[in-house]
Amino acid sequence: MAQLLPPARINDDGRSIGVCVWKRRLLRVSRQRTRNSTGRGTTGPRVALIHGARKAEAERRGNNDWKFIVLAFELARSDSPLRVSDIGRKCYNSEIAPGRRIRKRSLAMNAKRLHRRWQDSLEARVDSIRKLLRQRSPLSATEVHDLRVALRRARLLADLGAHALGRTKTKHFRDATRVLLDLLDAVRDCDVALDWLRDAHASAALIKKLQIRRDRFWRATKRRLQLPATKLSIDPKTKGGAKKLDRRLAKLSKATAERCHKTIKLGNEVPTSELHELRRVVRRWRYLRELQLTAHGIRRDPRLRLLIRVQECLGALQNAEVILDQLKTMGRTEELRRLHLGLRANHSHHRRESLHQIKSLPASA
Repeated sequence: MAQLLPPARINDDGRSIGVCVWKRRLLRVSRQRTRNSTGRGTTGPRVALIHGARKAEAERRGNNDWKFIVLAFELARSDSPLRVSDIGRKCYNSEIAPGRRIRKRSLAMNAKRLHRRWQDSLEARVDSIRKLLRQRSPLSATEVHDLRVALRRARLLADLGAHALGRTKTKHFRDATRVLLDLLDAVRDCDVALDWLRDAHASAALIKKLQIRRDRFWRATKRRLQLPATKLSIDPKTKGGAKKLDRRLAKLSKATAERCHKTIKLGNEVPTSELHELRRVVRRWRYLRELQLTAHGIRRDPRLRLLIRVQECLGALQNAEVILDQLKTMGRTEELRRLHLGLRANHSHHRRESLHQIKSLPASA
């Protein structure tokens, strides 16, 4: 098999090969498995990288390119995962080109891009709400969840852009969406309990009983679900909308961070009701963070990953509370008692995990 990381060499015109060539070769090494000279399998790409770096260092000492290989050799010996971007950044910033800096990609957007993102997001959420509400067939558990998420995000986006949409229209829209969310609460609680009962391998009779109850709630809710009468449109006379939106986003993010920090100060004595309210605040903070980040930032931002992790822990605790309430309304049987005991243990675990996770929340936005 051909060697994936050959020793460095001088081209025919007397110039050394470029750093980008080595980056491509290192990328190949990180994706493939090589064999050593004896034909036996090696332990992975690090062995091939170290082997090639040693040969290149011996043959190219005194030339700039060998410094790049030495840096790659040092990274290969470390315990951290091998990433070509780290090698290239260290190479350019310290050894090969000390005067050049690799321009880091910004994780957040400027005011104009943020305003376009806000407008596109609001239109997409409103369209999603209308599509789901106009559906004639009963909504599945996934569709009910998607509708609730679209309603929550649309309410937040309308609140952010109240200066461009109009204060009165924004208030009417938020009130209408709040009514829709309240109507869907009972259906969503049944969906959460049904998912848990299926995972817990409950009896078919118990699942059928809860499914009938869910269908009854849905029929009662469907008759009252109506599209928001308020049509949101941006006022063309509004000036400085992008800057106002940016300031409003920063203000709301700061307020949510302070609200979270206030709850964290209570320590382990936080009541469960306060944790449920904190879940809503963290979720709001996550939505705001996602709005201001670029697509690259959404994938890389550590704070967003932390907010998602905390929200999931608090959401699991909330789901446990919902399921307990559903089981209490289904009578008293031996199966329900067994399920109730297991769920109580899960509830205690989720509470401990939630109290542990919220301590990692930052004190500022």
